[in-house]
Amino acid sequence: MKKYLWLLLLLFCFTGFSNAQLCLKPVPMTSEQVRLVVGKWKGTITNTTGEQQIEIDIYSKTGKDVICEVNNPPLKGKETDVEYFFCPSGEFHLRKFVGDVSYVFQGVPENGQIKGTISIYDKNSERSSGGDFTITKQL
Repeated sequence: MKKYLWLLLLLFCFTGFSNAQLCLKPVPMTSEQVRLVVGKWKGTITNTTGEQQIEIDIYSKTGKDVICEVNNPPLKGKETDVEYFFCPSGEFHLRKFVGDVSYVFQGVPENGQIKGTISIYDKNSERSSGGDFTITKQL
């Protein structure tokens, strides 16, 4: 019986680990996912220091990928790399690198809004701060 419990526990841990890894590995977005996020978005970031206004313009030249411009980003400086993808849970990830640090918006697009979390990562890829955000698609 102990053997089966260990096997079940091992299977559970492996399944949880593999699902977490899927969310971290960017894959091309589908046309439907692109349509969900394309547009002008406006809202706020809320964290321990208060509230910050944010505007994000997401557009696509090909219909298969997106380009995101963030007005008033949480990290200032020259953008060095980007990642945009959906994970299996339906959560959209927008990650921008500024030098060796980065910020990530993670949220599910629903009914013209995206609510989620924002995280700031240091040069060691450790989360240094974060908060919540809500953005609404502008018509």
